Amino acid sequence: MMYIFGMYPKKKLQRYFLAGLCASLLVAFSSVSAEISVTDDLGNRVQLPKKAERIISLAPHLTEILFEIGAGTRIVGVTEFSNYPDEAKSIRQIGRHDALDLEAIVSLKPDIVFAWATGGTYAYLEKITGMGIPVYISEPRKITDIATTIDRLGVLTGVEPKARLISKHFLSDLENLARKNKGKRKLKVFYQVWNSPLVTVNGEHIISAVLELCGGENIFDELQVLAPHISLESVLLKNPDVIIASGQNGERPEWLKDWQKWSDLNAVKDNNIFHIHPDLMHRDTPRLLQGAEQVCRFLDKARLNRSLERPTDR
Repeated sequence: MMYIFGMYPKKKLQRYFLAGLCASLLVAFSSVSAEISVTDDLGNRVQLPKKAERIISLAPHLTEILFEIGAGTRIVGVTEFSNYPDEAKSIRQIGRHDALDLEAIVSLKPDIVFAWATGGTYAYLEKITGMGIPVYISEPRKITDIATTIDRLGVLTGVEPKARLISKHFLSDLENLARKNKGKRKLKVFYQVWNSPLVTVNGEHIISAVLELCGGENIFDELQVLAPHISLESVLLKNPDVIIASGQNGERPEWLKDWQKWSDLNAVKDNNIFHIHPDLMHRDTPRLLQGAEQVCRFLDKARLNRSLERPTDR
């Protein structure tokens, strides 16, 4: 679960990395005329003298995208949970979400490291850039940011045509899904990441954008932390129409049954409690649209329930 969410505001991360990234890039490329250049999600310029041939991926969603665009065979190191596609499982692991083997990273001689700002490895990134290794930092917040990531990784790995085609299809599918769900009745949704502690997402998180796409309103959209811990009382007070839970794997978590004891909750009264595979919601890849389609079906099912026609306090 720890892979899934960070706890740090984007602006703070920008300030944290800017000095180290700029300094290391100046050192690494002061004598080289860079031929490839993109801007990452924190606004840092990432430059390479040629397409990346040796890659380290520090996030499962980046590993997945690299395979999707045809650059997966160039990955020489990954962190835990990089398990999709199956080929990723055989790549050398150089750490966890919260602990990296810096010596192993150096020994693999990467042309670039792809990292996730709020994935837990942020404390190591300044050290990596300080060693002269270019780092691209991913931090998507909007669904369309996935297409941008695909395009940028395509540039850095020299597979722009295939990457552009994939991102174009992604945006087209997203537009079609948005059109199908436009104007549908709004429902209050609680998205549950975990039960103990009770964890959800705020309005900045890409999962919240998926809920909105399907006509859902994230009941905790106003919170400041990206993946906040919340109290049971706060959920009961907000009284969601729908509860969607992910958990740790593809199995429906046992703790989801715990909501049945709160019979006054609208979601419990109407039997609108659903489970979704976390990989389809917590990884910022084209597969997010599969998760979005499921969420939209959940909300459609909830709207069909006659008891939702009763007067509410909304």
